[in-house]
Amino acid sequence: MNSFFSKIKSLTRSTPSVELLWYMEYLRMAETLEDRRTALSMLDVALKEILRDDLELNRAWAAMKATYLQSNYFAHHTATIDLGCKIGNDTKIWHNTHVMKSAVIGDRCILGQNTFVAPNVVLGNGTKVQNNVSLYEGVRCEEDTFIGPSVVFTNVINPRSAIERKAEFMPTLVKKGASIGANSTIVCGHTIGAYAFVGAGSLVTSCIPDNAMVYGHPARLQYWVSDAGHRLAFDGDKAVCSATGDKYIKETDLSIKKIS
Repeated sequence: MNSFFSKIKSLTRSTPSVELLWYMEYLRMAETLEDRRTALSMLDVALKEILRDDLELNRAWAAMKATYLQSNYFAHHTATIDLGCKIGNDTKIWHNTHVMKSAVIGDRCILGQNTFVAPNVVLGNGTKVQNNVSLYEGVRCEEDTFIGPSVVFTNVINPRSAIERKAEFMPTLVKKGASIGANSTIVCGHTIGAYAFVGAGSLVTSCIPDNAMVYGHPARLQYWVSDAGHRLAFDGDKAVCSATGDKYIKETDLSIKKIS
């Protein structure tokens, strides 16, 4: 059951009327901004007497409306959207996905089926997260990143069931334009560079340079790719992207730079 549906039901503090239950179900099924506006307008009227003179309930109701009217995003009716998260315009959130409070999701993002987004996770504009991905606290993805199906992130380096280590969460940064292939595991505390490419099924245990193509167990540098994702063939220290014509120069054995 969606968190906002449970919240509305809890506000009644009595047996809800048939009319109120219908409005609550309408909101639970709402997937677009227009549908959410309609449902919340009806509930404003239906809850008027219940909310009257109760400051705590009015604040909770205002917070819920702010969450679901903040932007023109789409959320499938099976998704759970917690109060206090931020979701940008034209973002799509699909089946059985859970977005927790304090998560920040940019514009034009896509969250595939069965995605989990923990508190304080940040997803930049244009990020695409495929099915069955859990983004734990400490993960930050910059603009236009691609997270493949069943990618695994971690946030504690030495977890023990009997020892709480929430104060020891380690950050993971996925920089602009990077892609992570399906079924890869990203050990926390590392940065995946801009436009880097992590091959499917890889184990990332160290930081990845910009534009690096890495794969393996552990993932290691195999070659370089352009911002468009094409392999670069270097002639000496220079290369040109076959798709875009962009030029790159090799600065060191572990770094390249786009020069035009």
